[in-house]
Amino acid sequence: MRVQKYLSARLGVADADKAEWVAHWLTAGFGALEPWLPADGGWCVGNAPTLADCCLVPQVANAQRAAFSLAPFPRVRRAYEHCAVVEATVQRARPVILTALAAILAFIPLTHSVFWGTLAYTLIGGTFAGTVLTLVFLPAMYAIWYRITMPADANEMTPADLNDSGANTPAATT
Repeated sequence: MRVQKYLSARLGVADADKAEWVAHWLTAGFGALEPWLPADGGWCVGNAPTLADCCLVPQVANAQRAAFSLAPFPRVRRAYEHCAVVEATVQRARPVILTALAAILAFIPLTHSVFWGTLAYTLIGGTFAGTVLTLVFLPAMYAIWYRITMPADANEMTPADLNDSGANTPAATT
């Protein structure tokens, strides 16, 4: 954003030229990254988030803000979607668990009551079931709805997974 403001304010670059400049560098960056990413989605490298994932997410967010199409970069799109689902689940987990735990602990004294005991057990079970649905079922349904697939093994990448030219790919550089 800062560079784009500099291009406009200081150098007087038109918006159309700025959009072309952004598209050029996004295409170059994503094109260089695409062959290195696993073909079936998942994290950029390995089975856990790395610095590569931390750098990819804001780049894709900037591309989306600039209305840049990720259609030519399916691996970049899948890695971003994987990060988005996992990140949303992780961010949602703590407040949901703490709220559910507070509610369940608040119902425990009522379980000893003859009158309120059955209701307390029902509320504890419903709160627990709702928490499980929120943390497990909802992210799974999001992934199914948006067709986000999880990788079989993100560490395996064969030369067949690389682009056709073989230039500027992991296999070509080793």
